Amino acid sequence: MKIAFLIYSLAGGGAERMVSRLANEMSQMGHEVTIILLYDWEQMYEIKKEVQIIVCKKPEDIKNRSIKGILYRVKTIRGALIDIQADVVFAFMISMVPYAVLSAKGVKT
Repeated sequence: MKIAFLIYSLAGGGAERMVSRLANEMSQMGHEVTIILLYDWEQMYEIKKEVQIIVCKKPEDIKNRSIKGILYRVKTIRGALIDIQADVVFAFMISMVPYAVLSAKGVKT
């Protein structure tokens, strides 16, 4: 199974720790696991080399909370989901759910 985890970053915290643990365990079980990050902040948790990490790189001129920035991230996440052909997407943190829903709309997940 191809599994995608969607989260802000791996910069530390409970949700970030759970994503790292789940991703590592799922990959050991033979699943293809990808973590999609909105931000490329310092990574506090060890991720096995089998787990792919995709970062939504944001152009410098797009503000974090602008409509352009949000649409850019949705488009980037959508492209990643299409590329990896994820069977399932887990959004960590309630604020990531809209990104997951908008990005996966029309994508076979």
